[in-house]
Amino acid sequence: MSLKTVATALALLFLAVSVSAKGNLPSWYDPGRDAAKDLEAAKNLAGEKKILMIVGGGWCRWCHDLEAFLEDQEQLREELSDVFLVLKVYRGKENMNDKFLSGYPQPNGYPFFYILDNRGNLLGTQETGVLESDDSYDKKSFSEFIDRWK
Repeated sequence: MSLKTVATALALLFLAVSVSAKGNLPSWYDPGRDAAKDLEAAKNLAGEKKILMIVGGGWCRWCHDLEAFLEDQEQLREELSDVFLVLKVYRGKENMNDKFLSGYPQPNGYPFFYILDNRGNLLGTQETGVLESDDSYDKKSFSEFIDRWK
């Protein structure tokens, strides 16, 4: 095998590992994740989408309810995916992520939404209490939230 072939193979392997690492955003709130690295990956993956950074944890009942709600609401899930790349950031006793979250407004309950542009700049925040209805989330309110950020 020539030196050029080996160098090309190594370059392709490095590129594949880099792309794979960037695509590895958390699907749940993981206290062991590096939120700053995850945000960098999200910025690389966002394209023209905004980033919806959701702060919460497995300890949070409404975080579980949000997952179940979106699982049941296929159309809303698709609309959300059309507008946002979702990034979940853990905040709880195992990892408060204080250093990472110090550059953002203080959350008012959990889950808490930070809306970022595709470069990670804060565009706004959203308390999720206004998206709730009884013991779940409200389809109309959630749809209006997504529409505001299209």
